[in-house]
Amino acid sequence: MKCTRSANQSATSVALGPAEPIRVGDTVRRMSAAQTAWVIGATSVLGYRIARMHSPDLRMVPWCSRHQRATSTLGWRRIDLEQPRDWAPLRDERPDHLLYCGGVCNVARCQSDPEHARAINVGGIRAMLEALPEATRLTYCSSDHVFGGVTGPCTESSPPQPISEYGRMRVEAEHLVATARPDALIVRVGLPIGPSLSGRIGHLDWLRYRHRAGLPMTVIDGEARAAVSADAAARRIVVLACSEVRGIRHLAATRLAPRPALATHLCATLGIVAPRFEVVPRGSMSVPHLGVVDLQTEHLGDLARAHVALGEASKARAMLRRGLEEDPEHEQLTATLEELG
Repeated sequence: MKCTRSANQSATSVALGPAEPIRVGDTVRRMSAAQTAWVIGATSVLGYRIARMHSPDLRMVPWCSRHQRATSTLGWRRIDLEQPRDWAPLRDERPDHLLYCGGVCNVARCQSDPEHARAINVGGIRAMLEALPEATRLTYCSSDHVFGGVTGPCTESSPPQPISEYGRMRVEAEHLVATARPDALIVRVGLPIGPSLSGRIGHLDWLRYRHRAGLPMTVIDGEARAAVSADAAARRIVVLACSEVRGIRHLAATRLAPRPALATHLCATLGIVAPRFEVVPRGSMSVPHLGVVDLQTEHLGDLARAHVALGEASKARAMLRRGLEEDPEHEQLTATLEELG
C-alpha cells in the first residue's frame, strides 16, 4: 500500500501520526519472562524510549557511553562502542536480544570529523559483530539518512544514495550487519519525535530548550521527512525484534512533515506562543541536510500482527481494510482480516 502524501502542506495539517504498519512475518516468537534485551545507545531519542518500555516478557538493560554523566543513567551499564574489549560481556552473558541504537548521530560532527565518527559508527558495529553470540537476536536501528539523493518514494528495495558522511556511515554499518548476520533485522526510521534523556536533543526537546533559554532557532526549508512518534516507533521496533522478520524494514509515516510546518506544530504542542525561528534554505547550509525523503514500506500483508501483538486489534483491522480498498484481490489481506474477526 502506498500513501499519498505531499511535502507542501500547511502547518496546521501536519500531525504526528502513528508509524506505518511493519510486517512481522507469519509468527511472533513466544517469549518467557527470562528474556533480556540490551539497549545499546539508550541516551538517543529512540533508544531512550525503547529502554523505558515495560513488558512482563522482556527486561530492558540500558547501555550508554562511559563518558555519560547524567544522574538518570546511574546504574546503567557502560560501553565505548569502538572498543572490542568493551563487548566482552556480550560474548559472555549472551542476552536474548541486542537492540543497537548507538553511535554519533550529529550530522555536523560526522562531517567535520569523519575519522572519529566512523570509528564509532562503523568500528563499533564491527566490534559488536565479532562478539555477538549466534543465539542473540540483533536489531540494528538505522536511519533515513541512507537516502537523500533519491527522487520519489524510498522503499526497502530502493538503493541507498546518502549525501552526507553520516549517511555513508549508516550504509556501511548496514552492509556489515547484513553480511555478517543475514538473520538480523535492520529498521530504518525517519525523524522520531519525543522527549530525550538530556532534554536538549531531538527536534521536540531542541525547540523547547532553546525557547526557554532564549537562544536562536533555525529551521531548514526544503527538508521533509517521515516524522513518527518515538513511542510508537519504539513499540513497533520491539515487536519486530520479537518476530521472525529479517532484513530491512522501514518505519514510515502517514505523511511527510516539512521542517518549518513541523516546528510550528511542535511549538503549538509545547504551548510556545508566537514562536520565533528563522527559516533558512537547505542549500545555504554548510552541512548537507536531507531534502525530501519519502520513506515508505513495501510490506503490508500480515503486518497487522504487529498491532495485534501490541493489543491494537482495531488498528490492525483498519489497516487491513485500507489495504483491501487499494487491492481488493489481495488474498493474504482478506485471510488475515477474516482471522482477526
